[in-house]
Amino acid sequence: MKCKFCAFAKTQRQEDAYTLSSDELVEDAVAQYATSKFTEIHCVNGESPHVDLEFYADVLRKLRSALPDVHLKFYTASEIHHMSKLEGCSHEEVLRVLKDAGLGSLPGGGAEIFADRVRGLIAPGKEHPDEWFHVHDTAHRMGIPTHCTLLYGHVETYEERVDHLLRLRSQQDLTGGFLAFIPLAFHPENTVFERRGFKLTTGADDLKVISVARLLLEACRGHVGIGESATRLTRRERGVLSMLAEGHSYSEVGASLGVSENTVRSHVRSIYEKLGVSSKTEAVMAALRPAS
Repeated sequence: MKCKFCAFAKTQRQEDAYTLSSDELVEDAVAQYATSKFTEIHCVNGESPHVDLEFYADVLRKLRSALPDVHLKFYTASEIHHMSKLEGCSHEEVLRVLKDAGLGSLPGGGAEIFADRVRGLIAPGKEHPDEWFHVHDTAHRMGIPTHCTLLYGHVETYEERVDHLLRLRSQQDLTGGFLAFIPLAFHPENTVFERRGFKLTTGADDLKVISVARLLLEACRGHVGIGESATRLTRRERGVLSMLAEGHSYSEVGASLGVSENTVRSHVRSIYEKLGVSSKTEAVMAALRPAS
């Protein structure tokens, strides 16, 4: 499969192709953590036919061992589907292996635009959107939160954008497992579309997409307090969790609320205990999940 919008993919025969080993990736992550103390790694890959499921699981195990406090957001639904085809097993079996190895959540890539017409033009040979939804639906039902995306600004119509958003909303209504929606503006550089004269989206178009998405995907917004589980939290705890979900550090939350960082950590421990979870992402998902 070769997506026409991809600007970086290489085949094994190309001179500058490479595959990082798990040890190389972990070494780099540990070195960066020493300087930035990040809280999450977001990682996606090319769909290589030359590595197996154990390769992907080994990366997670070694990262979890080296950086136990870092959330691992790894592997798009397209990659999960690719792994299932290579191994001859189900999406659930792949996800179970990865979850046991340390997977915390899935990124939202691979969605592109769900319309068959568009996928036939920009990503012929890519899995059907039903497979993307099946991976995310399965992950949600296994307690693995995920994200969702929209790639816009290429050959799609406004109607196809709205159809895409409505399909995401339908899935969120079913499982409540999307933590966030990320609209991705298409970048034509180094693709066949650049040679055809495609340009970057305008700021006005970007704002329209974000505005419509905020109206249609309210339940995907990173705010805590709409789910049944959130009623177990105090008002202060919901505020703490909301700020952490937006990416603020413990010290920033403490400064905003006028309390010490240790007090914030105490609130977080209380949140985890009340919701029966062990990580920030799990807490946000539990608090956002609608009542059944």
